[in-house]
Amino acid sequence: MHVLEAQPVSDVQQAVAQLKTLAEQAGRPLQIGLRIDVLARETEEEAIFDARRHAEQTQHQPSLSQAGLWRGLTTSSTGAAGVLVGSFAQVQQQLADYAAAGVSQFILGAVPSLEEAYRVGENVLPALRAQLGLSTRLAA
Repeated sequence: MHVLEAQPVSDVQQAVAQLKTLAEQAGRPLQIGLRIDVLARETEEEAIFDARRHAEQTQHQPSLSQAGLWRGLTTSSTGAAGVLVGSFAQVQQQLADYAAAGVSQFILGAVPSLEEAYRVGENVLPALRAQLGLSTRLAA
C-alpha cells in the first residue's frame, strides 16, 4: 500500500501511473491509498461557510487548490495536506474521481471528527459505495 497525500486528481493520476510502473518493474502488487480530510454539508454554500469559519477560529490561511480541494485548513489538527469542501454530492463525486484515478483506499479525517464522521457516514459513503458498485462496508 502506497499512501498519497491530498492533491488534485490529475496529480494523483500521474503519481499512480508512475508507482504502477515501478511496481510492475519490481514484480510487486500495488494498492494506492489517499489521506484526505472532508468537510461536507447539505449545500456547497454551507460547506464553504463552515470552512471559512473554521479557518477564522483557528487562524489558518487556507487556499483553494482545485475543484473543492482546500490546502492548509486542518493541517495542524489532522495532519492531512488538503480538505475536500463541498456538498454531500460534490464530495462523493470527488472521492469517486480519486477512485477512478486508481485510489483503492481512503484515510478520511475531519474537524470536528465525530460530527463529520456521522455526516460522511450517513450522506457520502453510502452514495459513493453505490456509485462504485461496492457492497462491502469497510472501516478502520
